[in-house]
Amino acid sequence: MTTTTTSTTTTTTSTSHNRNHDGSAWYFGYGANMAASVFIERRKIRPLRTEAAYIPSHALCFNVLGIPYLDPGNGGIRPLVDQEKETADPKACVHGVAYLLTPDHLKKVVLSEGCVAVPIHVPIHAPIHAPIHLSLGPPHEGVSHATSSRDQLLTKRNPVRSGGIAYNVVQLDAKLLQDGATIQVKTLIGRHNVDAESERLPSMRYISGSSVHLTKGVLTRGANEQNLPQWYQQKLARQATYQPRKGWWFQLGVSLFLWPWTRAGIMTERLVYKFQGPDGHVPAWFLFIFDFLLRLLWAQHDYINGPIFGRGDGR
Repeated sequence: MTTTTTSTTTTTTSTSHNRNHDGSAWYFGYGANMAASVFIERRKIRPLRTEAAYIPSHALCFNVLGIPYLDPGNGGIRPLVDQEKETADPKACVHGVAYLLTPDHLKKVVLSEGCVAVPIHVPIHAPIHAPIHLSLGPPHEGVSHATSSRDQLLTKRNPVRSGGIAYNVVQLDAKLLQDGATIQVKTLIGRHNVDAESERLPSMRYISGSSVHLTKGVLTRGANEQNLPQWYQQKLARQATYQPRKGWWFQLGVSLFLWPWTRAGIMTERLVYKFQGPDGHVPAWFLFIFDFLLRLLWAQHDYINGPIFGRGDGR
C-alpha cells in the first residue's frame, strides 16, 4: 500500500486491490447490476468479491435513451461539475457496487449492457477490435445485437475508454466504502453527451417500484441489498420518475406507438441471428440501419406521438 501525503489531505491507493494475477478485474455497477436478482440470478455472474464503493469523479444521471412509455431514461454517469468538485462531497458522487470478476464474466457483463467486449489485458495505447452489443428493447431486458467497430484506448491522461452504441466502457478510480482504498474499475458511461436539460426521466420500475404492489424498483432494491448509505438510498427513492397519464386517449397513443416498435425489436433480433458471423459481428450496414431506427423512434415520439397523445418521457 502506498500513501501520498500533502499539507492538507492524505490519499491512499491500495495496490493489493488492483494486482490480480489471475486476470480478474473490478467492474463497478451503479444501476440494475446492483441488484442480485439481475446480476447473479438472471445474468448468472459469480463475483469473486463484492464491495460497496463510489466514484469520486462522477455523478449518477439518466442520459441514456431508452424506450418512450416504458423506460424513457436509463442510468448513466457524468463528470462532476466544477461546483461539485469544489465541495468534494461524496454525496454528490455515484455510489454502487464493485465486483471482482474473471475475464469471461467481465466480458459477459459488458456485452449484456450494449457495449464493446473490452479485452482485459490491453496496453494503454493499444487499439481494440471487438464486438458491440446493442439493444432495441429496454436496457437490462432488451434484445441484444452485435456488430463490429474499431476503437482506441485513450492515453493515461484520460479514462481508459472503448466505444459502444448505448454505452462506452471507461476505466476510473473508485473508493471502497469499507476502508477508503482506491481501486481501478471498469464501468459504463453513456455514449452521447446529453446535458441535464435533455435527459429523460427513468421509469418507476427502474427507480422506486410500486407502492400499490409493495415492490421496490431495481435501483432502490439493489442499493438496499448492498447496504449502501441510507442517505443514498433515500436520494434514489426521491428521484423523479416518468408517470404515465390516465385516460383512453393517452393509452391509445401508447398502443399505437409501441405496437410497431416492439415488433421491430423482435425482427431485429431475428435478423441478427441471420447475418451474425462466426466471430459475433454483423455487417456495418446493419449497424447503420439500427442506429437510424433508434433515432426515428425518438423523433416519432418527440414530434408526433408526444404532442398528439401525451409524452412518454416525463418531460
